[in-house]
Amino acid sequence: MKEKGVKAMTALQTVQQTDIRTEMEGIEDNYGKGQIQRFFKYLDDTNQVVNEESITSYFKWLSWESGYRARTINGYRSAVRSRLRAVMIDADLNTFRDIETFLKRLDRDPMTKPKKINNDGVKKRHCLTRAQISELIDVAWTVPQKLFIRALFVTGLRVTELLTIEHRHCTVLGDKVEIVINGKGGKERTVVAPLSLIEAINDHYQGKKYLLETERGTVLNRHYVSNEITKVGKKAGYIISAHSLRHSFATYHIKNTPNKIGAVSKFLGHSSVSTTVSFYDANRMDDDEILSADII
Repeated sequence: MKEKGVKAMTALQTVQQTDIRTEMEGIEDNYGKGQIQRFFKYLDDTNQVVNEESITSYFKWLSWESGYRARTINGYRSAVRSRLRAVMIDADLNTFRDIETFLKRLDRDPMTKPKKINNDGVKKRHCLTRAQISELIDVAWTVPQKLFIRALFVTGLRVTELLTIEHRHCTVLGDKVEIVINGKGGKERTVVAPLSLIEAINDHYQGKKYLLETERGTVLNRHYVSNEITKVGKKAGYIISAHSLRHSFATYHIKNTPNKIGAVSKFLGHSSVSTTVSFYDANRMDDDEILSADII
């Protein structure tokens, strides 16, 4: 067993280490960019290059120290395996065989093998923690998916409210953007979002009228957005909807600013809140408190 490991390491060393990483970064596959970037971040944090030792230690870290769910761990593992195979696809037969032997050994070793997914543990969630939202963004495999998740969690908007934002509704104020929302029941309110988020949306969609706009200049379909979020949730092991992100926003801010529950309610555009809470003077959240939930 030990000898096979040595062969695999030798196979990886047939290509310069920097070239392996560069090639792995440039490959397009079915795994989200965040999944392979997690591996590269681990390499940077531990001052390692791509080789047998670093891949083995990364898989051990994922399984025993990262705290990630089984489905997420397996996704991160698969991203590394997929890119490594793609890089070595043109290697000679013996080298490719050694790589396959190394990967199979990792799958058998109790310290590095894939985690068993307990489907009974996949529960419908009305809200997620900030860490779980970050996990969703890592797992997402398209730019729109990442933008939808980040925007809905950071702003707490309903899907329709997000999709009907026009550029004329947005006012840049330093590193944030104030957005006038025409909410449920025709009630108008103002929310804030990080400038970096709005710029990322503009860079991708380049809408002429709407912030998020189809190539034909129309509003994105809300069912499409909801379905994309549900698909990402399923991949991460959660049964969620787009509205779960609104619940998550509310839960995050109520937990972190418990004396401003009335402000959370107003920011969300809810029609009412308890009479007691509505009398608090501290009935407005600071912009910094709202923007603290941003995921980058």
